[in-house]
Amino acid sequence: MAKADRKSRMAKIRARLTNTDTSIRGGTDYLKLKQGRNLLRILPGVGEMGDFFWQEVGKHFIPDGPVFACPNFTLGDPCPICEFVQELYQAGDNASKALASKVRMKRQFWMNVIERDNEDKGPQVYTPGVMVFNPIKGYVSDPDYGDLLFDEEEGLDVVVSRTGVGMKTTYQVHPVRQETPLHDSSCLDTNSLVILFSLLRIPVKTVK
Repeated sequence: MAKADRKSRMAKIRARLTNTDTSIRGGTDYLKLKQGRNLLRILPGVGEMGDFFWQEVGKHFIPDGPVFACPNFTLGDPCPICEFVQELYQAGDNASKALASKVRMKRQFWMNVIERDNEDKGPQVYTPGVMVFNPIKGYVSDPDYGDLLFDEEEGLDVVVSRTGVGMKTTYQVHPVRQETPLHDSSCLDTNSLVILFSLLRIPVKTVK
């Protein structure tokens, strides 16, 4: 695909996204991990989430533009960005494939957490990718840990250690050894993820 065509198409996509409401309202807090050690308590699912502590979300990260929830992944509706990505890959040249890699749909796994060093903020929405989610999935599936991770009185916190910046960021994930209670169990009744999905008009995906 010619460079001029790519620029023209990206300009149209950015213009459309400018008029697409992707803002977060209602006081929802996103957790931004700091460098080094982050001590988190993963909260169990509530409301429409059922028994599941996470919600899988597809996102497009537009260069020099907003982050856009993929309607194809979340709703099954046509997605103009996914269509553009397919055209870029079909073009076959290195520049087109590089751009396609940047804007293609990325999976995130949204969950509610309590940041132990900042518990007064209450539940925050944490949006890790597969690098963090896969270790968490492994611990949840492990009978030595999984039954304890979400217990209100004798649950296990999870340490997520972050190093590096940008594309060179790496994460290490492991549960702590000692069980601890949630200091304020009322956070389970005001789970911010359910509120967030209502505001974004993104339905909670049913896991069968």
